[in-house]
Amino acid sequence: MKIVDIVDALGTVCSCVEGGEGGEGGEEAEKKEQEKEEKEEKEEVERKKDEEEVIEFRFARFIGQRRALSFEFVVGVLLSSTTHHDLHALNPYLTPKRVQRLSEQTVGLLMR
Repeated sequence: MKIVDIVDALGTVCSCVEGGEGGEGGEEAEKKEQEKEEKEEKEEVERKKDEEEVIEFRFARFIGQRRALSFEFVVGVLLSSTTHHDLHALNPYLTPKRVQRLSEQTVGLLMR
């Protein structure tokens, strides 16, 4: 048995079970499909929540409730042994890769 997507004349996608006698196998396929849909919905909710948090952070920084990174602060952080932690305190959405790139670009500007 396998789940097959069928597209009707209006472009609507319908899933159905192909092969087998139905019965328990059909119920099992439905259960798997339902679990898959629930997982996708949960991931979508998490993604939207993350996007909302980033927007809230950017808005708070825009209106002055959160401090933006200044060049002087970034140069000072280069001397710190806890660079990522210090930058993460001001912007929790900085990834280690972005911190590395920011550090490299700051050094590049200083050595120019």
